[in-house]
Amino acid sequence: MASVLAGDGITISGDPVAAVYVGSSQDATSFPIGHIVTADCVATPVRNAAVTLRLSATAAYYVDGGAGTVLSGTWRSRGEQQSSTNKIYQRTA
Repeated sequence: MASVLAGDGITISGDPVAAVYVGSSQDATSFPIGHIVTADCVATPVRNAAVTLRLSATAAYYVDGGAGTVLSGTWRSRGEQQSSTNKIYQRTA
C-alpha cells in the first residue's frame, strides 16, 4: 500500500519511490533525485552532461566552479536560457 508523509515522500511497502525537498536551509547540499536547480555557469555543457555544482559564495545561486561546497549526487545538464549563463540541471543519481 502506498503512503505519503510530509517531507518523507511516497513509499510503497516502506520503500521510498518519490521524495520532495521541503527544507529551507540556504546551505542545503542534498536534494532528492529528480530535483531541478538553475546555476550560474561559466561553461556551456552539452545536453545531459554530468556537472559538479557548488553553493555560491553569496547564497543566492549555485555555480559550476569555485570553492563552494559541492552538491551531493549526480547533476546533469538539461538546457539553458538563451544568451544566459543560467543553466538548468537535474539530479539524476
